[in-house]
Amino acid sequence: MHCAPIRSLLILSLPIFTVALSRAANRSIDDTLGDSVTGQKPLFLPLTQGVWADATCGSICAIRPPTQDAFDQTYTAATYNPTLGSISIVLSFTGTAIYVFFILANAPASGVAATTTANFTLDGLFRATYDHSPDPNAPAFQFNESALAFSQSGLENGTHSLLISTSGLNESIFVNFDYALYTFEEEDDTPAPSFSSTGLSSATGSPATSNTSKHSALNTGAIVGGIIGGVIALCALTAVMFICYRQRRRKLHRDEAPAIIELEYPYISGSSISPPSPKPSMTYRFPNALTSRTIASSSPAPGTPEAELHQIRQQELQRQMRAIQEEMEELQNEARLGDQQRGSQGANNNSSELALYSQAGLPIPSRSSKFRRNRSTNETVDVQRLKDQIRAMTEQLEFLQSQQNEPPPGYSSYTS
Repeated sequence: MHCAPIRSLLILSLPIFTVALSRAANRSIDDTLGDSVTGQKPLFLPLTQGVWADATCGSICAIRPPTQDAFDQTYTAATYNPTLGSISIVLSFTGTAIYVFFILANAPASGVAATTTANFTLDGLFRATYDHSPDPNAPAFQFNESALAFSQSGLENGTHSLLISTSGLNESIFVNFDYALYTFEEEDDTPAPSFSSTGLSSATGSPATSNTSKHSALNTGAIVGGIIGGVIALCALTAVMFICYRQRRRKLHRDEAPAIIELEYPYISGSSISPPSPKPSMTYRFPNALTSRTIASSSPAPGTPEAELHQIRQQELQRQMRAIQEEMEELQNEARLGDQQRGSQGANNNSSELALYSQAGLPIPSRSSKFRRNRSTNETVDVQRLKDQIRAMTEQLEFLQSQQNEPPPGYSSYTS
């Protein structure tokens, strides 16, 4: 596993993650000025002259709210009567939430209709009806959050259409539209546009408005997203560093030197052979099994087919090494017997050979029939051939050690 490329990829991915974050921003739709970003204005129906009037209507309007308290100092109002059939307002916006604000009248002159009633239909689906009757205990006019007529959140961040309508009633109805707010999700790297709006109150879920502030943007989403992204990136970096640390430790175990096979044998002169001694002149030491460290670093997990195959290979290697060791002991014995044979000149039968083994104080080999079946009883031992055989067996031992994790090679006993 290459750790450096992974760390580089992780670092490069962080800016991409940050760019993907978005933030919520409030935008306004004024009755007269329209959308604070697109400039699109509400549509007031019917278009008949004299039905809808703005704040400049003057004395011809029976109800005249103070413009200094209205959003952007503007409003548009109409009085419905049964002869009109219906009056309506159409708003278009792109966002995830919408809030509509009326101006309500509580102290109209005698005989002036001040009751407000309106239906709200969003994207073709009826959502709610708003009703307000004049309240003599309330201020003469209600603005902003105290006159919130409709709200809807949790929408897709797409284009929506809102219809505000009054129809089918047998009484006069006063409808005064001041403004609407909608929430738009924008990319975090996009500059927040300038617009006229009011803030939203998170405690009540209703918009909190201010007559002196027209521009607001909600950066809470970007802040929270940045914190979450940083935590995720930190966790990912920690995980990558831990994996790299584990990989390095495993590599160190694999690189450690395997168990060493010790093989010692003397130099044998071509002119003479040393006389026999109580102790053999050639010693050979070979471990019966691999060291625990080598096994731990190379053995597969127990209980798997790979582990069983590995065990079979190890047993076969050990068997072959023991066979080579026995054959080398046979060659040592033959070297000493050859020296005695040249001195005694000969016993050619099997009983004389056994007597020589006994006289030399050596154990009678149990495997002589396997390793010496092609030799004649009167054959003298060739010293140079013994040296070649010992050298070949040494190389074979080293080869078997190097193949401890590979399938064992075929082995056949060496015969001179």
